Amino acid sequence: MHQLYGHSAQTRPKGDADLDYLKEQDSQGLLVKSPDSKATFDLSLADDLDYYYLDDNILKIFIDKKATIGTKKINKKELKHINKQLKSLEDLVEFDIKVVKTPAKADIGMAKFNNMLDDLGEDSVGAWDPADNFDLGLPSICWENTIIKNDKKLAKFDTKSTISHEIGHIFGLEHPLTDFFDDHPNTIMGGDELIEQDGPFLTKQDLNLIAQGWDVYESNPNIYG
Repeated sequence: MHQLYGHSAQTRPKGDADLDYLKEQDSQGLLVKSPDSKATFDLSLADDLDYYYLDDNILKIFIDKKATIGTKKINKKELKHINKQLKSLEDLVEFDIKVVKTPAKADIGMAKFNNMLDDLGEDSVGAWDPADNFDLGLPSICWENTIIKNDKKLAKFDTKSTISHEIGHIFGLEHPLTDFFDDHPNTIMGGDELIEQDGPFLTKQDLNLIAQGWDVYESNPNIYG
């Protein structure tokens, strides 16, 4: 679940470069680290969100239920999952979270695709695209259904994990300062979400880190001068 990243239209490098990027952010003092997990909070992601979308103190989100910007409708169970995850974030940040009915009124979108590689050229099951490199009309998290042969229940669990992982990126969470898919207990941000005890949601430790990260950012909102 690699994210696309950039203040402008840059595409964040993948693979080992993800870890290189995080180490560089860490060296500049731009990562907040959790005392209870290996996840990190990227103050530059918080700065992007604040600078571009929070002038009215409301983050407006379009959930693409009818495949308006995606290629596959978001089903009712996924919608329920998304709303429950957003509800858990409301008290952790100083801005309001509002779901809107059209992409024209939104700051950020959530869209599902039949196949990420075929539809978007993105070789992953999920991505956060803050610079709208996918040309959907607004920055969006995107995902496809996970396919696990002979285990539809686990596949649905992993799809929901992907959605929550990408929502974590929107709100500032980053991958751990170790290789992706290593052993990362207590966080959904490390690629090994299926081992988590809290289900396919951001874990308690992830939510605590979001609150901590935004507290750090709010105390120094002009982090780039």
